[in-house]
Amino acid sequence: MAMNKDTIDIIDAIANHNMQRARMAALAAVTNDTAQSREWWRREVRKKLEAEPFELSEALPSDLRGMLVVEDSSKFPVGRFNLDSTNSEVAHHVRKVRKACDRLAAMGISYANATMLHGEPGVGKTMLARYVAYEQRLPFVYVSFARLVDSYMGATGKNIDRVFSFCESYPCLLMLDEIDTISATRTSAHDGAAKELGRVTVTLMQRLDRLNGSMILMAATNRIDIVDPALRRRFTREFEITRPKDFGEVRSIIETFLDDCGLRYDVGKIERIGSQWSGPCPTQDRIIKALIESIADHELQGLPKEHEVSIGFLPKMMEVAS
Repeated sequence: MAMNKDTIDIIDAIANHNMQRARMAALAAVTNDTAQSREWWRREVRKKLEAEPFELSEALPSDLRGMLVVEDSSKFPVGRFNLDSTNSEVAHHVRKVRKACDRLAAMGISYANATMLHGEPGVGKTMLARYVAYEQRLPFVYVSFARLVDSYMGATGKNIDRVFSFCESYPCLLMLDEIDTISATRTSAHDGAAKELGRVTVTLMQRLDRLNGSMILMAATNRIDIVDPALRRRFTREFEITRPKDFGEVRSIIETFLDDCGLRYDVGKIERIGSQWSGPCPTQDRIIKALIESIADHELQGLPKEHEVSIGFLPKMMEVAS
C-alpha cells in the first residue's frame, strides 16, 4: 500500500530527529482524517497535540523572517486586559467556529475560521487578536501588509502564498493587520501599482477559499469602507471595535490595569472625574499609554509602591475629548 503525504512527512521528521515537525505533521494527519468512526479519537488526540505551545519562531523559514513576527501567546498579560462585551463576543465567536470546524472536518467539509475586525486606530484590534490567541492556546503570528508591500511589491502575491502555506502547517492564529493596504476595491485600479494590488487581492481571496479549520485567521483594518467587497465576503464575521462607550468603560480599563500591576489609586478621585465626564471617550491605546507614563513617573520619583499612582491625566483627556 502506498503511503500518503501525511505519513511520509511524519516518518521524514522522525528520521531527521525533528520532533516538533513530526508533531505538526501528526496534527495535519489528524486534521485531514475524515473517518466518522474516529471522530472522538481525533478530538482527544488533537487536544494532546496542541497541549503545549510550539516554538514557531524556530521553525520559521529564512525567507519569511522579514515578513512574519511569531509571539508566544502564553505570555499575554491577560490580567490587565479589559474584556468588555464586544471583546467577549469576538472571543466566543472564534471559539464556537473552531469547534464547528472540527465537526465539519469529520464530514469532509472545509470551513474557514476567519474574522474581520474594523475600527479607528488605537481601539485595540490587534490586542484583541492576541487575547484570542492566548485563549485558544495558539501562537500569535503577525504580518503587517504595509511593511510587506513596501519591501516586496513585485512578489507580494508569492509571499502571501508562502505565509499561508507555513501557517496552515502549524496550528496558530494568523493576524493580517492593515489589510486595506492591499485590498482596496479593484474597480478603482487603473495604474500599474493599483493593478498589481488588485492581483494581490485575488491571490488573498484564493487562499481564503482554500482555508480550513487548522488555523485561525483574523484581519484588521481602519478603513473597512475601502476593503474589496468580495474579500470581505470570505470572512465568516465582521466586528466593529470602538472606543469606550462611556466613562464606566474608561474606568474599567484603568482599574483593571492598575489592579494587575498591584498599584494603589484614588477610587474617589476617579469617581469625581467620571461624574463630570460628558464628552466622547479616548481610545484604549491612549488610555493605556497615559497610564504607563503615570506609572513610569511614579517609579522615576522613587515613590513607594504603597503610594497612590497619579491619575492626573484623566482631566486632561476629558478636556481634549470634549
